[in-house]
Amino acid sequence: MPKPAETELRLDQPGEVAIESVTVPSISGNVEGRRADRLMNVTLEIPDDIGLRLAPTGGLSRKVLETFVLEELKAGRITEPELCRMLGLARIQLDGFLKAHGVFEDYTMEDFEKERAAFKSLGL
Repeated sequence: MPKPAETELRLDQPGEVAIESVTVPSISGNVEGRRADRLMNVTLEIPDDIGLRLAPTGGLSRKVLETFVLEELKAGRITEPELCRMLGLARIQLDGFLKAHGVFEDYTMEDFEKERAAFKSLGL
């Protein structure tokens, strides 16, 4: 199973800035014939009061990461396997995750007709 994204919430001083850090897997290089997973850190600075209102019990980093990867998937800049790696999801969890976030695969009547013809040609 892919390593999940790591998150960190740090409040510098009361009334100042909440810093939320998201660590996401990225691919870089080749180590003895296999991929080397490295992590990239992304830090957002937001006012404490807004950060606490958006996620009073924490988890804002995860929410931001999920929103980001969903938008990148919709735009075609990452693949479903890359989304799974970034979120630490197993492939079997992907459909439920996408459905829970209102993301559905584009499936047209033309796609349906092609599949139906393929099944018919196989005698199914």
